[in-house]
Amino acid sequence: MHKFTIFTIILSAVVIITVGELVVNDYLDSESQVPSTQSQVSEESISEEVAEEIEVEEVAPVTFLSGLDYESFGFSEGVELRSKDFSSVFSFLEYESQASEPYYWEILEGEEYVGGLYEIVCENPTEAFTIYTDLRESGVAQPESGSVNEVNMYGEASFYFNHSVKTTTVHLVILGESRVYGLTYAHKDHGKFKGIFGVLK
Repeated sequence: MHKFTIFTIILSAVVIITVGELVVNDYLDSESQVPSTQSQVSEESISEEVAEEIEVEEVAPVTFLSGLDYESFGFSEGVELRSKDFSSVFSFLEYESQASEPYYWEILEGEEYVGGLYEIVCENPTEAFTIYTDLRESGVAQPESGSVNEVNMYGEASFYFNHSVKTTTVHLVILGESRVYGLTYAHKDHGKFKGIFGVLK
């Protein structure tokens, strides 16, 4: 009789566990089907809300020079930056880079051309230094056009290109952290542009 009691207890436990698993599995299957449609609806509404938020957010400017207040540097009220395409800095200094983003603007006071601004946005400081070095070496390789005067007074490093023909025009290249800047302007406007040099990053 003792063996029969143990057998009955074990059989009862197995039956209870089996029935319990079936009930729980059926319950979970029915519950998982209902939330899937709810989760689809909530995922759709969430993605719509995220899309709306993304559309509302303003994108910060990629360039540093386009966000400056030029009037604070002494330029006349209503100074305008006019974006232009370019193939080489100052039309004669070459560089090679596939990953950088180059920008060029003419600075205009009314309809009068005051100068040109180049900004090459790089992925990292190493690429910026490589481009700066390419520009400097491009200038050194053109002794018939002028000479490179590396002054390192602005940014991480800087040089003037003293053009042999355009003697009244300043050509300055400045290395920033992850950017390379080029500024060209008439000597008479040096005071206005000097304020820009100090804020370049």
